[in-house]
Amino acid sequence: MRNSIRKVGAARSRGRLPLALLSSLGFAALMAAGFWGFGLLQRASEAFPIERVARAAGRYRPLAARLTGGFRYAACGAPARSDRMIAGLVCTQTRVPLEELERVAAELRDCPGDDHARGLFDLLWPHLEGSVEEAVESLRRAAETFPLRAAVHNDLAAALLALAELVPDPKFLIEAHREAQRAIELDSSLAEAWFNRALALKWLHLPEDALEAWSGYLTVDSDSEWAAEARLSSQRLIRSLNAAAEAAARLQVAIRR
Repeated sequence: MRNSIRKVGAARSRGRLPLALLSSLGFAALMAAGFWGFGLLQRASEAFPIERVARAAGRYRPLAARLTGGFRYAACGAPARSDRMIAGLVCTQTRVPLEELERVAAELRDCPGDDHARGLFDLLWPHLEGSVEEAVESLRRAAETFPLRAAVHNDLAAALLALAELVPDPKFLIEAHREAQRAIELDSSLAEAWFNRALALKWLHLPEDALEAWSGYLTVDSDSEWAAEARLSSQRLIRSLNAAAEAAARLQVAIRR
């Protein structure tokens, strides 16, 4: 198993997890059962607790965005430099709690109609080809089925933020902001939605709005590890805005001379 885990880390660092390797880890059975298929017929069943997915993930953080269900904090690894238009919304961390997540995958087979839980689970594998797209589709269905559930809209926002980087296409940033805003309207105490709204605004290059959103986040969560990250993001934005203001002032002086 340890050798398999090392292979998983190497494969994910290349951006793709081979199907043969998934088979060696027991995932082929899930695929054969239609777990990943588009044509899976949904049947009525008891909702799968999303907290179960969060507990299995532990300190593993696949995305910069926050997911509901009680996911624990971990730093988001991001490339030091990137030539991509959008970068840093999908974490580079590769240490995955495979055994726990395999158990969750097996349990999810008994709840094939729970699009929210399936979407969350798919988001744990953002470097697996097609996984984020599957998550977006599942969470869109969940949002249509449960339009008043703030958590569903928040997690759809998180999926869209990841998709914006992987495609890449900024239109998903706009949609992510809309879904996060909808989640806040439904539940203004949902810290995850404030967090994701700020991320969307940051990558939409609206720093003043993003700074206001981070401040809003800190009104609902002021003392967690997530809050510390929000403060750091705010400080970086303030430094960036100050530097831009100073550069503009110097330019005005140069023009008048």
